[in-house]
Amino acid sequence: WLFPKGNADRIEIISIIACHHKDAETLFDMYGGRHALRDEATVIRESSLQLIPHLARQINPKTRWHLWRWLNECGESWASTLGIEISDMPQLLPFEQASTTNLERSIFQALREFAVIRETRLPEEKNSAHLYRGLILTSDHAASAGTPPFPLLRLTKDVAANPLPELAKWRSHQREADQAGEGSALMIAPTGSGKTEAALLWAARQIELRPASRLFYTLPYQASMNAMAERLQTRFFDPENDLEKDQVTIQHSRATLRLYQEMMEADSGINPKVATIGAKKLTNLAKLNYYPVQVFSPYQMLKAAYSLKGYEALLVDYTNGLFIFDEIHAYEPKRLALIITMMGWLAHNYRARFLVMTATLPLMIETALKRTLPNCAEILADAQVFEDSRRHTVELHDGDLQEYLDQIAVKGRQGKVLICCNQVSRAQDVYRRLQDDYNYTRDDMMLLHGRFNGKDRTSKEKQLAEIVGVGKSRRPYIIVATQVVEVSLDIDLDTIYTDPAPLEALLQRFGRVNRGRKEKELCPVHVFHQPFGERESRPYDYLLVEESLKTLERYCGGGEPIDESLVTKMLGEIYQRKEIIDQWQKDYDSAERNFQGVLDRMKPFQSADISIYKQFYELFDGTQVLPVDCETEYYDALEKRDFLAASQYLVNISYGQYWGLRSKGLVKEREKEEYADHVNVDYSEEWGLNIAGALEAKDADV
Repeated sequence: WLFPKGNADRIEIISIIACHHKDAETLFDMYGGRHALRDEATVIRESSLQLIPHLARQINPKTRWHLWRWLNECGESWASTLGIEISDMPQLLPFEQASTTNLERSIFQALREFAVIRETRLPEEKNSAHLYRGLILTSDHAASAGTPPFPLLRLTKDVAANPLPELAKWRSHQREADQAGEGSALMIAPTGSGKTEAALLWAARQIELRPASRLFYTLPYQASMNAMAERLQTRFFDPENDLEKDQVTIQHSRATLRLYQEMMEADSGINPKVATIGAKKLTNLAKLNYYPVQVFSPYQMLKAAYSLKGYEALLVDYTNGLFIFDEIHAYEPKRLALIITMMGWLAHNYRARFLVMTATLPLMIETALKRTLPNCAEILADAQVFEDSRRHTVELHDGDLQEYLDQIAVKGRQGKVLICCNQVSRAQDVYRRLQDDYNYTRDDMMLLHGRFNGKDRTSKEKQLAEIVGVGKSRRPYIIVATQVVEVSLDIDLDTIYTDPAPLEALLQRFGRVNRGRKEKELCPVHVFHQPFGERESRPYDYLLVEESLKTLERYCGGGEPIDESLVTKMLGEIYQRKEIIDQWQKDYDSAERNFQGVLDRMKPFQSADISIYKQFYELFDGTQVLPVDCETEYYDALEKRDFLAASQYLVNISYGQYWGLRSKGLVKEREKEEYADHVNVDYSEEWGLNIAGALEAKDADV
């Protein structure tokens, strides 16, 4: 009646209406359309041929009359009331013709036209088609949820500069970001030099040059996402201002739990069920793309590439979006290939702009970024910033840090010390020795690793912020930790004793030392050569660790300070080793080719099949389990129907660890309506999950 054959918008209107609930292939299976009507009976089920007449019969003559009247008399005024300007209002078919429309034939013809066009679209037309569906999905879901009008992005230059001193004291990369040209950029500046503030200045500048309604801040770890979201909302935006309070959200697998915990901590008298409802509501708003600033991992973006259900709404959000990538070095080459390829795809097809900021950028990653993001500008901190950022002298030691516990224990009585181990079991061993051999207690130190449940991990991070946070008291304290400290915590310690690791990881660990200095003092960081070897260096490649130690020896041996301006050169020398760079490039290129195939297989109005879903979820090496020691609290929460409270007792482990426990008979499969399998492994809020101890005890029994 409104979009007859020949109308330029006809196919888009058909596709939006037909596919706002079901994928195209499902519709064709149910109602036909893949083939001409004369051929349909021979290629689809007879029952499907009855569905279109069934639909048509629901529009009886009386209903048809009221629909025509509504379109004729109300359509224009509804559009005007909703603020929709329609310069070329479609002409409605006269009722005499509308009343005789053959609805069965019209429905089938519409589906047939849709099927034909869908197979012949050009690539750029496919990209637009994704957005048509994304817009109707967003509108439909937001309306069904009763969502208020989406808030505007309130990022301006003044907001971005809010935490900074007066302009004259801005650092070189901050001034350069503020004056950047339109487009993507690569920023290299040392740790602690105000990169986040510079990134926000870049984003505000991009909005001036070409409007953007969304800002995405990407980080690799959930803990760092939580911290960054809080930092953005409190340091840049005013949570008490009605226009700015709904600016920032987090999106990750445990975001709802994090929001629940924040609500429970903010109001000790709140009912857990009320907090659960509130947390779920905020998470649902985030899923509806309500918030203009989103802190998430790059894997959220990859959901769109793998065509997971509702992916088109994500692409609407990413169109003209601004992306800030932090800690990009943290991804191994196979994952990095997916992330960088996705950047290029969004930049080319949806006009997204990216700022990649880092203190450590190996040449091959820089090359991949510049190849994928052509005309990518460079924002580089000047020599003075690098000079001012010197905070550490390096001391390399033969042997294992456990051989130096006498010295470490003394230092722990004098100041704030970080001990960083590569495996959870090593961290637990060191922590136990400090207790047994050196009389340290829980008041003197803390154990932190990735095998704590959500409740205890959050509690530990808050405790550390109070004890060793930047600007806090200087009382002596020891943290025994794994890699979780590398980017997740804003803490300030006097020294570190660390297992050997790749240079990028070591520099991140060093970043927890002398973080909040006011004077230009240099603090020692201690790196050990052992344990080292193909097995002992896990989770790292031992060749990469070997070259990193050699390079540190050349540049910083004998207690020399780390020159931040030479980090890129140091990384370049590490990756010159043929075995390392060849393997890196092989992994990257293979993953890039495979992922490009995923992008090429995307079809408008169609979600992925089960095989593609499987490919996406294979990116994540982990599952959640319930330690038997947490069962009482877990069941108490389930009995109260407080499922979020129950989920905070689960612990993340790798699939390898899961199957190792299962092979020893230490896994009990979950009951109905439970979240996770149970594991017969000791757990405490002080020690976390003791997988190594459980496996050793089982082997001893055998």
